[in-house]
Amino acid sequence: MRLDSHRIEFPGSQGILAARLDTPRGGARAYALFAHCFTCSKDIFAASRIAARLADNGIATLRFDFTGLGASEGEFANTNFSSNVDDLVAAADWLATRHGPAQLMVGHSLGVPRCWRRRSVSRAAGRSPPSARRTTRRM
Repeated sequence: MRLDSHRIEFPGSQGILAARLDTPRGGARAYALFAHCFTCSKDIFAASRIAARLADNGIATLRFDFTGLGASEGEFANTNFSSNVDDLVAAADWLATRHGPAQLMVGHSLGVPRCWRRRSVSRAAGRSPPSARRTTRRM
């Protein structure tokens, strides 16, 4: 399946965050939120490959640059774990407002503990938090 990639921007913890919404052609049956690794960006090879594989399965993926990284505004030196979680909440809120809450959260490296704060993210998306279980699956 092919995907369409749309550039997105939304307010984050310390400025405008740059994002990309990768949607499967023919429509999405679900939405995922991708949190990249420490000092990486939404455009790392792993993120684009994961988004493509999810699109093959009918899942759209919102991947974004945390404050001060990639094409997002702000100074990376002024960020911390809490501001990163705030950025994740902002991304979840943007997705929930426009397409409904994310049904899947994907974290890469430091993105994994950010996703573990999903209780905050789930509240921002207007739904109950999912059960706290960690799964790893090869695609």
